[in-house]
Amino acid sequence: MSFADDSTEYYNPENSLIEIDDHDNTSNDHCVAKGQRGNKSHASVQTSHRLANAPTPSILELQRRIKEAQSEKRHLLGGINRTVSRKSHLMAKRIQLPEYKKLTEKFSPSFKRTCLNLYLSSPTFYNRKLSEGFPFPSLRKLRKHVAAMMRTVSDGCELLRMKACAMTDEQRACVLRVFQVKLKPKVYYGLSRLATVFMINGFTSNWHQLVSYHSSESALPPDKLNDLIESTIARLHSINLKVVAICIDDSNAGTTEMASALQNRWKVQFMFDIQQLVIELWKIFVKTDLTLDGKILNGFENIVDGSARCTLENIKGCHDRLAGLETVGDAKNVAFEACQSKILLTLKSVMALWKDETSYKGFLLSVESVANFLYHYRYTLKTKLPPSLMNPVQFNRVSKKFFVAELMNVSFIRHDPGLREVNDILCESRDAFPSKNARVTTFKEARFVGTSYRTDEGLKENFQKNICKYLLKKCLSVHECSHCENYAVSQSTDTENEFSESGKEGIQQLLDLKTVHSHFSSFVESMELIFQQKLENFSDLQDAAVLQLTKSFRLLKLKHPCKDFPFSYVTLLFARVRLYYELMKINSAKCVL
Repeated sequence: MSFADDSTEYYNPENSLIEIDDHDNTSNDHCVAKGQRGNKSHASVQTSHRLANAPTPSILELQRRIKEAQSEKRHLLGGINRTVSRKSHLMAKRIQLPEYKKLTEKFSPSFKRTCLNLYLSSPTFYNRKLSEGFPFPSLRKLRKHVAAMMRTVSDGCELLRMKACAMTDEQRACVLRVFQVKLKPKVYYGLSRLATVFMINGFTSNWHQLVSYHSSESALPPDKLNDLIESTIARLHSINLKVVAICIDDSNAGTTEMASALQNRWKVQFMFDIQQLVIELWKIFVKTDLTLDGKILNGFENIVDGSARCTLENIKGCHDRLAGLETVGDAKNVAFEACQSKILLTLKSVMALWKDETSYKGFLLSVESVANFLYHYRYTLKTKLPPSLMNPVQFNRVSKKFFVAELMNVSFIRHDPGLREVNDILCESRDAFPSKNARVTTFKEARFVGTSYRTDEGLKENFQKNICKYLLKKCLSVHECSHCENYAVSQSTDTENEFSESGKEGIQQLLDLKTVHSHFSSFVESMELIFQQKLENFSDLQDAAVLQLTKSFRLLKLKHPCKDFPFSYVTLLFARVRLYYELMKINSAKCVL
């Protein structure tokens, strides 16, 4: 509906108010009354001329119609002006609002879907527009809209497609996880006892999302599970999500034949849950003697070394040792052969995926997605004990809640390959302790608190030392740390004089306290180096790039004596200060030109 059509809805001829202008009648009555007060003895006489000019009923009716038309004209002009001003305001914001009727709290489903797509693409821009009073649905309404759309599979795929649009080509690669959750059937109806859940994990970044689930009376047969997996993969490919691997957490749900069929048809790697397979192998080992290189196996320490670093060579060696396991005797052990084949198939898939340098290695042995889902599973029951069984209705509610919570989380930058260079720069080895011949200097008190760096000109001259002082204060305000507290005490001149008078031991103790400052200095130097490398063309950066850079700083891993040091706050603070000075420099250069 256009804006012009909306303006006509404000007027209804049947119930509209009519403005009557009685100015002429009021003035005539006033003159007559004044004449009567001036000439009390003189009576007003109606002449034939006045009687001839008196309005007839038809003239009065025409005058009334003219006034109604004028009132309607004023009303319509006001509606047009309001619509034009509203449209100009919206166009000034450079946003096209589809099917927008008026500024109320009621939004159409198509408009909510458009706003959801905008939020998933740029949450910072959406939040900024909300704070400016722009007529967008709140985040709470968007979550309710997502929960309402989860009734059908097509709507869920549409929401996942919106989320996938905000990813890069590398981030769209994902791993499909399949696991089963036990359910409690209802008393009189509902025979579902198991729910087969399909979730996806990022292959190059750490993100996860619930796709669908299917309830059944018992465990799904391999052919039925194979059909569900193939339909899920086809659905994910239709929304531009590329499945590179499949991981089944329940080793009893799949077979090696199904795995080989999926690998040949969809060109994906197939894996089983290593933890459950090792448990099954241990149960077989307790009941049956196993041999390795002709010797009876006494334990698993010769096969899997828990202290060894997880590398490609170690995984290959573990695969070779497991392939050499045999049972004692000529009789075949079906359970052992099935478990061994699944473990070897999983290790082959892990080695094939490990060769890809862009892969996120954490997903190979991590069960984070399952743990997060079970967290919602346990939170719904409001207990910290192992979760009791839920009925299908409760499980449906938990699934919707988990889907909405993960969908609104649009942070895909963690473990991004683009951060490797930044991490290498910041985590490079530096001299943690100053030399013995280092000169003990006295640092001045930090001259700014809060956001006063915008007006303090002295910060430019000694930016590094002042920012270290400020970060130290923030460190003490966020957490309690003995290193930071001792270093804060050592900043005063009296304390340094006391250490100096105590001889070499006092100087060495002071140098040990200065260790925190040394790490602060190395931190600031590394951050400055990154800004010099990454922000050479700062004027070309847009809001999205600045947002991505800030997220990158918040996810960096640095070494520091304080175990609980708030690096997420420090990196964001440093980025904010540095961006401010860069913008100020650019603005001053433009003013000179």
